[in-house]
Amino acid sequence: MTKGCSILYSFLVLVSLLLPILRVCNASDRWNLTIWCSRTPNPRICESCVQLIYPDKFSLEQFQQGTMILAIQEAVNATKIVWKNVHNLKTEREKTRWKSCGNHIDATIHDLATAISADSDDGRQDPLNKALASVAECYKESVRGKSKENRLGVISSHLYKLVENAIAVNNSTIALLMKVERKLSGKQENGCKETSRHFKNISQQQGTAPSISPLGEGTYPIRASSTGAQIKIVVAKDGSGDLETIKAALDTAQSRAGGRFLIHLKKGIYNEYVVIPSHLKDVRMIGDGIGKTIITGNKHSGHNGIDTYTSATFAVEASGFIAEGITFRNTAGRHGGQAVALRSHSDHSAFYKCSFESYQDTLFLFPGRHFFRDCDIYGSMDMICGDSTAVFQNCNIFLRKHTGDDVVITAQKRSGRDGGSGFVIQNSRVVLTEELRPLGGERVFLGRPWGKFSRTVFMKTYLEGISKQGWREMHENRDGDLVYYAEFENTGPGADTSGRIKWRGVRVIDEKEASEFTVGRFLHGRSWLPATGIPYDSDL
Repeated sequence: MTKGCSILYSFLVLVSLLLPILRVCNASDRWNLTIWCSRTPNPRICESCVQLIYPDKFSLEQFQQGTMILAIQEAVNATKIVWKNVHNLKTEREKTRWKSCGNHIDATIHDLATAISADSDDGRQDPLNKALASVAECYKESVRGKSKENRLGVISSHLYKLVENAIAVNNSTIALLMKVERKLSGKQENGCKETSRHFKNISQQQGTAPSISPLGEGTYPIRASSTGAQIKIVVAKDGSGDLETIKAALDTAQSRAGGRFLIHLKKGIYNEYVVIPSHLKDVRMIGDGIGKTIITGNKHSGHNGIDTYTSATFAVEASGFIAEGITFRNTAGRHGGQAVALRSHSDHSAFYKCSFESYQDTLFLFPGRHFFRDCDIYGSMDMICGDSTAVFQNCNIFLRKHTGDDVVITAQKRSGRDGGSGFVIQNSRVVLTEELRPLGGERVFLGRPWGKFSRTVFMKTYLEGISKQGWREMHENRDGDLVYYAEFENTGPGADTSGRIKWRGVRVIDEKEASEFTVGRFLHGRSWLPATGIPYDSDL
């Protein structure tokens, strides 16, 4: 059975089980469809589609769940169409785009299932935001092509609107009224919690697996990690470990029954393109230190059908990934265009004492919570980009010379006003490399808005060589009034904010507002970072 058909079958079965349960949940407190759909960005689609699954009256709880069901049904139909047609395309370029779109929609299905299975409104927001970002990537593939690829645009555009509606419903007064309703009724959760259990069973794994071998003697300290059984394996290029390639180690991880999979990468240069698939959760990789354990590649956009997404040397699609003491490198060079060193869709992902090296789009981060501590990041244009919720703490950001005149650190892609994503650079250093220093900092910028509601915060960070303007426009988005670009107690020659660009969204914030972007509040780090064993500052 093909990948698309397998996903289609699984979710059609699950949705068929889900609908009858929803119909009997909370049959009281009926509300007008037009009123509630008016709270969404796409009210007409909301009304016409919700009526398909609820021809009669329905409750608030059913309406909220229904918007997610509609999105997942549309995603299932979309993945069926994509994987059915991909083999009929004539050129490799078209096939690559359709396959990429198919992978994004498959990720959307997974994230929507996670959202439906969440026990709280807050727990739905991250997976819904991830789903929206994946659909946006599919749409981006469609607008690059012609002819049949326009069909991708129709598919992804409609799916995008359905996911967008689901996000709005979960963020709006609807969710608030549901919480009030539960309190008044004296219930923490109502009968619709049953719907979650069907989806939770999708990816649950039980049991533990025996250790393969003890970790070898490395020069990098092995830190304490999360609870649960650990499978330990050593990878060494010189043959002194259990295996010689990262791919072989991940193939071994596929057969584990549960627990965190711990891989020690001994020093060496690993010329591999690595993908950690979404089902391979809780992988921890520990190298022998920056510049000692190196994972490298040289793919870049525009070469042999490769785009930004597929240019990544190392890609993480599974949650709970942790890396320590590793250099992730893309050697395409400053003339290579978009060349990603690390692409991550992971949630609850942490990187400690790692290095990321490229020029354009060094870090491509999709929705999910990412934490970077004591890391080095090298780049020149949009070096930290994407739609994730990420905090960079005690990091060094090294600015390289770009092929053009401008150097830009961030390109954050929050596309909705209610989106929870954003980049936070805290207690870090932004410095010019020697190749850039002679040119000065007049064309060096903190960021530009990839998404209309782009959000980036620099706080308590040393800034060298930043232009007086500070921020600049992006060709896809020239409206800077909707962004949230903030600075708080930065230092250094680039920290003067008096000459910043006059956008309503650009601001200097006080301590109270800055505290909303700490690890503790913005990443909810206290709930998951202690288990990683990685040091962090929860507050300012």
